[in-house]
This record gives sequence, C-alpha cells and structure tokens, in this order.
Amino acid sequence: MKSKIARKLRDLADRIDPSTGPRALGAYWNHSRNGFVFTMTDGIRVHPPVPGCPLWYMAEDYDRSFEGMQ
Repeated sequence: MKSKIARKLRDLADRIDPSTGPRALGAYWNHSRNGFVFTMTDGIRVHPPVPGCPLWYMAEDYDRSFEGMQ
C-alpha cells in the first residue's frame, strides 16, 4: 500500500512544471502567544531546524504580486 502511494506521488511530482511550480521562500511562520512570528533565512537549510511551517509561492504569481508597487 505504501509503495503504491509513493509511486502515485512520484508520478504527480513529475507533472509539475519547474517554471510555474511552487518555490520555497526561505521563510517560516509560527503561531505563538504573541501572535504570528515570521523567521527569514538565507535560503539554506537551517540547523537547528526553525520551528514552524515553511512559506512557498507560485512562480507564475511572483511578478504579478509586485505590479501595484511601482
């Protein structure tokens, strides 16, 4: 059963186009007593691991997100 699920996930991963697929932002968010905490990294794997969830963005939306800022 596990091998079937793993195979299906590998097949789905092969369908993701690298030019438009999700990319890691190099930041993590975590909810604490003081609210949301965002931790930026330099894009390299952090040791010890940063607590929280990694943030991702869609490559095709990156340029569109800055259109209104100029």
